Amino acid sequence: MSAALCATLVHLMLLVVLVASAPDANAQSRRRGAARAIPESQQAIDTVAPTGIAGSSEEPADLAFRTVNGTNLSLAGRERSVSAAPHLTQSDLRVIDIRGRGNEPLVPLRGYPTSERRTIPNRPGYVEARLGLFPTAQLNAGYSGSSWPFDYNAKLMLDISGGYVDNPHRRIGAALGAGYIINEGHGIFSGGHMGAELAHDNYSYRLFARADNPTRRSSNWNVSTTGANTSAGFTYDAGARYRSLSIADDSVSSKETSLEGALALGTSWKKFAIGASTDLRLTNLDGHSISYGRIHAFGSYSNRYMTARAGLQFAAGANSDGSTSGTIAPMGELRLFPLQGLMIIGTITGGLAPNTMSGLSAINPYIALRPNVKHQRENIGYQLHVRIEPTRMFALRVSAARSHYNDYAYFDAPTNAVFAPQYGSAIVNRITGDLSWNVDDQNIVLGSLEFNEGEIDDRRSLPLTPRWTADLLYTHRFAAIPISLDGSVRYIGARPASESQLDAVALLNIAARYAVTQRIDVSLDVRNLLHRRYELWEGYLERGIYASVGASARF
Repeated sequence: MSAALCATLVHLMLLVVLVASAPDANAQSRRRGAARAIPESQQAIDTVAPTGIAGSSEEPADLAFRTVNGTNLSLAGRERSVSAAPHLTQSDLRVIDIRGRGNEPLVPLRGYPTSERRTIPNRPGYVEARLGLFPTAQLNAGYSGSSWPFDYNAKLMLDISGGYVDNPHRRIGAALGAGYIINEGHGIFSGGHMGAELAHDNYSYRLFARADNPTRRSSNWNVSTTGANTSAGFTYDAGARYRSLSIADDSVSSKETSLEGALALGTSWKKFAIGASTDLRLTNLDGHSISYGRIHAFGSYSNRYMTARAGLQFAAGANSDGSTSGTIAPMGELRLFPLQGLMIIGTITGGLAPNTMSGLSAINPYIALRPNVKHQRENIGYQLHVRIEPTRMFALRVSAARSHYNDYAYFDAPTNAVFAPQYGSAIVNRITGDLSWNVDDQNIVLGSLEFNEGEIDDRRSLPLTPRWTADLLYTHRFAAIPISLDGSVRYIGARPASESQLDAVALLNIAARYAVTQRIDVSLDVRNLLHRRYELWEGYLERGIYASVGASARF
């Protein structure tokens, strides 16, 4: 298998070079939705996008393992716009993190790196192939384009490993999407876009920490549609999705299906705006309903120095054990712009956050099948966010949050290396910060820091959650030769476990990229350079050093 895998990747890398050498394709004129004009009314009301639609995160606000994800992943390659304003919705404030999320498991199996899904701009097509130790093989490819008034895109992802300590895994994903640009913003209609996407993900891996070492397989289908438009001063944003997830190992299986829909609308007059949104999810897990619904209405006032926003949210849901949850929660937000490049935001939050098997299994792939799934109920939360961006070359963000939960979802000590989600009252404090600094054309510094502290049921600290995590990345681009070097350090602090405290660990990663031409890159990536073996949790021993070579092309 190893020889065949290596040969396959060598051929893929040669294909990358051949594809990139082909004549230029027409440059992409519009990315999906890029041609949609954003009316002033939408900018003013800052309409919350519908939740539960393809592309939105289902990650619960707080779960153990959240901060130890991607332990061997470098920050290199993570795209980030320092000029984009933060999307300060209730969920976004909780995941301010330059590491990104993607669709990777947040607890990687044996630390195998998953695809970084690098975005390659200014070309409609891209392909990237990598070959690594053990061996591992990865392929990412995509193409997007437009033919007025339509646009389209396609993606392919392949991730295969021959195994390490009897731990092979295989992941194949594909997506097809198309869109229709309603108009360019003339007349009573101010511009809009509608689209649909079909995506499938197939994943299999061994639960190596379990005594029987079973193979777990998951299959995920998504069919989604989205649309946005502005008519007669009203902005509409809607979407729907059908999702089917099947997870099984050698003895147990679990199936979740969901039909989801969301609608948001709003309008503004001078400095005032009003808006409302609704979100409905009809979800069935192994014959049990975990459906969820939400209605949110708000009003806002804006001027050059501030934006004040207040609203009310009603949410209700059914849990898999037959119980129900419901909340009516006020929500408020105050944004201050005292100086150029300075933004201060204070927020009061609360309400019911939906939980699904899909979201929980993404947090922890060792989750017990047929689990008890309950929606996460936050009594009240306070958040303070500060963003400093004096120039486009420098940005600093700091966020502090304190949340009180009646039902807080977390993972505790496993049974035979399988985790069942648990729920309890909790107080969670979190401080996050990230820094982006383009020192000059040759030097870039990125950093992030996160502090977590809290109690469950007024007596226990957050299990398996490090108090401190930090990342630091330095990139240097040479002036005379087309080479860039990345050096990064990832620190995972001590974590409370069932019997003892797991030690802190620092991981060192180095990556180099050489631009053969303007379209072809080759790269070398070495992670966990100090070859540190450590436990994410008791019995889950991470592997040591990992290295890979790759080639990428744009066409």
